[in-house]
Amino acid sequence: MGRISLEDYPVTFDNDFYFTINIGDKINILEIKSSTTATAIEKVYANQKLFNFKTFRFTNVDYSQIAAVDLVVLNELEILDPSIRVLLTNYLNDGGTIVLIPPVGADLESYSQLFTGRSLNIPDTLYLQSLAPPDLANPFYENVFEKAQGTIAMPQSTQSLKWGGDRNALLSFRNGNPFLSGIITAGNLYVFAGPLNDVYSGFQNHAVFVPVMYKIAFGSKKEEARLYYSVNQPVIRIAIDSLTQNTIIKLMEGEKELIPVQRISSGSALLELPSEIMGPGFYDVMAGSRKLSTVAFDLDRRESLPEQYSQDEIQQLFAGKNNITIFNAGDEKEFATAVTKLYKGTPLWKYAVIFALMFILVEVAFIRLLKP
Repeated sequence: MGRISLEDYPVTFDNDFYFTINIGDKINILEIKSSTTATAIEKVYANQKLFNFKTFRFTNVDYSQIAAVDLVVLNELEILDPSIRVLLTNYLNDGGTIVLIPPVGADLESYSQLFTGRSLNIPDTLYLQSLAPPDLANPFYENVFEKAQGTIAMPQSTQSLKWGGDRNALLSFRNGNPFLSGIITAGNLYVFAGPLNDVYSGFQNHAVFVPVMYKIAFGSKKEEARLYYSVNQPVIRIAIDSLTQNTIIKLMEGEKELIPVQRISSGSALLELPSEIMGPGFYDVMAGSRKLSTVAFDLDRRESLPEQYSQDEIQQLFAGKNNITIFNAGDEKEFATAVTKLYKGTPLWKYAVIFALMFILVEVAFIRLLKP
């Protein structure tokens, strides 16, 4: 947990920034593969300090683990059984991330359920073709490469699966067909055009392979890893494990206790925040007496924007509004005077008193001058 405070007198409404860093949280990755040999995926995610990686052959995997991981890699599975298709579809709908690496001769009917609104087909011939360099302007590559230095020499690969055109493909062949696409729905589905092995591709041996796969993995980490949330954010997702549907989750800030509307499913809890009573600070996420995590909340960043409307912009915004009056005053005193004149009018009693005194003086003068 951390807090950054600024001394910016007289601005005091939002000078504290709260955040949490869950350093110990590893990215949970599950690979389901067709072969018994080590794959390129197993090698790229071998860093045990960053990843909690498990790999199983499709005949020997506990599919109930899918809901509890951040990233599922389907590596060259020829067919997806109906039971696993349902699990994977629900996993995507709950915000999960899947990397799909098709084999040669995939069963299109079993794969099509993961591709919403897209038609799949298999090319007539298989041949190696060159990949185009990545488009570094794509937001996916932000902070991936330090800077572009000339043209990147790309490897060759085979296309064994087609899903139509994709202008926003993360990687493409030279002919424009997508090699790697990110299909974003409720979750993230990343699809390769062919197998990642030495027979059909050289991409897994290229320098771009590691940063691309790391970017996918880091992007799969679910909402609980965020630095902070906004107090007016309607819903947040918290990772949970081995909690029943009847478990009540609370948010605790010191002595303040909040019980948000909640729904527990697929290894996570969706909490609807009571934004009208939320304030900035650190909140412990409690399941009974058990602490699940600590999350930070801050005021909306728009509260700190220093920009102001100019006088001309204000007049344009409220032009034609008869119930709105715009005052142009240089200081507080001038503003108060303008408001008083508008709503109370010009006070005349001072002038009445002055004229009354003048008439009294004139009358006294006449009496003295005319007195015999």
